[in-house]
Amino acid sequence: MKNYNKTKWGIWSVLTFSFVIAYFLRLSTAVISDNLSLELGFSNIEISNIASFTLYAYALMQIPGGILLDRYGPRKVCSIGMLIGGIGSILFGFIEGIKVAYLSRVMIGAGVSVTLLSVLKFQGSWFKKEEFTSATAKFSFIGCLGGVFATFPLVFLNDIIGWRNSFILIGIIGVLCGIVIYLVVRDTPKEYGFKVDIEVIEEEKLNLLKGLKSVFRNKATWYNSLIMFSMVGITTAFSSLWIVSYITDVYEVKKSVAAFIASFLTYGLVFGALFMDYVFARIKTNKFNVIKFGNIINIFIWSYIILISNVKPPIFTLPILFFIVGTINMSHIQAFNDVQYKNEEKYSGLSTSVVNTCEFIGSGIINLFIAFTIDMNASNVVLGYKIGFVIFIAMNIIALISANMGIREDKKDLAIKVN
Repeated sequence: MKNYNKTKWGIWSVLTFSFVIAYFLRLSTAVISDNLSLELGFSNIEISNIASFTLYAYALMQIPGGILLDRYGPRKVCSIGMLIGGIGSILFGFIEGIKVAYLSRVMIGAGVSVTLLSVLKFQGSWFKKEEFTSATAKFSFIGCLGGVFATFPLVFLNDIIGWRNSFILIGIIGVLCGIVIYLVVRDTPKEYGFKVDIEVIEEEKLNLLKGLKSVFRNKATWYNSLIMFSMVGITTAFSSLWIVSYITDVYEVKKSVAAFIASFLTYGLVFGALFMDYVFARIKTNKFNVIKFGNIINIFIWSYIILISNVKPPIFTLPILFFIVGTINMSHIQAFNDVQYKNEEKYSGLSTSVVNTCEFIGSGIINLFIAFTIDMNASNVVLGYKIGFVIFIAMNIIALISANMGIREDKKDLAIKVN
């Protein structure tokens, strides 16, 4: 007799592991940017594009990925996605020119883009509604570990087998993961022979154009999208490309030391996944206040690093500051909760996809801006980072304004209900 809970969590673990790989591949360019520059002669803008193309492909696949999951289920979609992402990583290990580099990173971004959506889709079919919060918190916690592996562990792996072989190895693991997903995962308990009483909302056939009009006309979509575009876009851009090179260039330390310091940003993300879940479950005031005050703290942190310390504060302060930024970043889960609640229930998946897309559009724009400022100030790299990182302060101000919009809209909704 099969044990339902063991089977459910076992399949969930396989899908969650795919997101660990996805998160790793998204952030992995941060520790090899110098290899791409020195060995292949890529410019800062080209390296920025390599990282950004992954994010753009990831963003563009959010809505199509959701449609594919609704039609074919997480088993087929996630397994094929991991195969494409794994092959892209293997191809990246063999690059000699910029065109193949771009192609491989697009394959990675498009392939792994469906992992997050696949886990959420699976949870909707296998988990009871009251289990969602706990399962999602565990998923966020474990998934963020992929970001940790993309820091100093990847540096050590590069030192042992080289950066090319590292990506080939990760690609092979990704391909094997895709095969395991197809063999193990089932979209519903019924496909595994279980008869369980789980309420699954049947999704009606939706008119995509009508759905997009409804979602984009909703104010909640815009201010939550801006939060993802700005606050989360900063963290994604910084951690996926600039954090390690910034520390090595400005402080002139070894890459392994820089990657170790950079890992504290990811530790903040891991801790923040659990901490924000705890805070939001107990907070009595408007939940957007967490994002609001978090961004005020972020503005002070980046102003201290960029303006007061000239991008070179005492190096021992960086792990503390990065950990705080990472923790605050996880307050963005309120954006997902709010946009689902404020939009029509039948468009909740579509609204989430739209909001999630904005993170990667924002991070791509940030990457390009920083790359341009560093190239324009090639003779003074510190000045290049200083000018480039000013965009972080501007983005936090946008997130702060957006959080205030959320607070105002909630007050309006409350006043309407009272009247």
